[in-house]
Amino acid sequence: MVLKIVIDKLTKFSDAQILGTWPTSEQYDRIIKEDADVYYDGELAITFRKNVCSSTLPADKGGSLTADNFDYWSWASRSLATDQRGHAAGRDIFTNPEIRLTLGQCEFFQLATKGKITDLESALEIVNKDARPSRTTYFINKAESDGLVDLEALAEVNAIVRRKAKFTVQEVADATIVRNTIKLGWFDKWLRTVWAVAPDKTAAAIAGKKRYVTSQPRANRCLSNVLGTIDRSGRVPWGRLTKSTENKYEEFESNKPFYNEINALVAQYHPEKHAILNERFASVKDEKYNLFGTAFTTITVNNNFAVAYHRDGNNAENAVAAIAVMEKGGYAGGEFIFPELRLGFDIREGDVLIGDNQGFIHGMIPFKMETHDAENVMFVFYQRDGIIRLDDQECEMCRKDFMTHSAKNFKQYGTGEPKWAGSFPGMWVSAEWKDFKKEAGLDRCSETNYWGT
Repeated sequence: MVLKIVIDKLTKFSDAQILGTWPTSEQYDRIIKEDADVYYDGELAITFRKNVCSSTLPADKGGSLTADNFDYWSWASRSLATDQRGHAAGRDIFTNPEIRLTLGQCEFFQLATKGKITDLESALEIVNKDARPSRTTYFINKAESDGLVDLEALAEVNAIVRRKAKFTVQEVADATIVRNTIKLGWFDKWLRTVWAVAPDKTAAAIAGKKRYVTSQPRANRCLSNVLGTIDRSGRVPWGRLTKSTENKYEEFESNKPFYNEINALVAQYHPEKHAILNERFASVKDEKYNLFGTAFTTITVNNNFAVAYHRDGNNAENAVAAIAVMEKGGYAGGEFIFPELRLGFDIREGDVLIGDNQGFIHGMIPFKMETHDAENVMFVFYQRDGIIRLDDQECEMCRKDFMTHSAKNFKQYGTGEPKWAGSFPGMWVSAEWKDFKKEAGLDRCSETNYWGT
């Protein structure tokens, strides 16, 4: 018996109200723990099935999951601690405060660079208004090299922080607080000794922001990794298998039965969507790009990471995602919540949830670990349209090699920065690229930019 749920109207939330927060009981009416189909706007939106995925169910429970397979996925999910998960990692920042500007400091730069703050008293009032850490980080090495950090004091406490085995947990924790305070003292010293005494404080603020404030936001760190293929980007204009995929490629490839099973479940429960996606991704130029013949290109795998409310981005157009879980030990929580539908799903080992993760806000109830070895390994299978436009892996690696070659040999095209990576306008239709790929015996490689055009 499959529970049928028809949603006539979504509960609306503003992004500012909900993104980056974790679910509360007021945001859902029920947690589904049985087979269910959810319809919205006349179409099947979400399918939930219990105990249908043999690959995530241990043998003693009727599945095919082995200890070796679990160990591989446990390793894969823990091998990257990333700070690039945005709202999914939570709105309030609580990891690595020592690398961040506070919200008050961010507001100072926003106003001071426009000439709206011109005296130290007003600056301190803005800075001290909000001491919470932000996603904005600063260039630590520049602050230290400019004499804004007490390096002797920093070295003293780092000796404790970095040699953890020789000190108690409390000693390391206390030293970490002192270390963070020393590092973060750079801003106050710069504010008082550079900005406050500058004849042109607007220019000083602009120069300070340019030198010390990074443009790369960093969210909370979490154990969340990507397996499979990543498409080109402006900073990395070649497609590639992720580092973790390459590091244990044999184990990754040996899990074909898992990928095929998820693919078959999507074909069974969402046949029309699957047919569209399968046709779209059947044309990729390397079998690794679509998980060896499935309708998916990429897997996000999380370890004990209950995501906060967020919207998925960069996935394929009109696509569906499939979510599955492997487990160890005992835990509570982890239910997957769609607040706009006012529904949650208790996804456990052997279960699969298939639906439109891009169209709906979603998040998870935080875990409560009940045993010391408790582990939730969650998989999200999805597609990235950019992968359709990739050349085969040999050509994509040729593009990578050309970037290195360019950085060494074509500095006249560069930005002048010491760490210029080799990218220059029109490089993929340039004579230099054509000569390089010809010399490599790879004339077939395309002359497309990172968008694939």
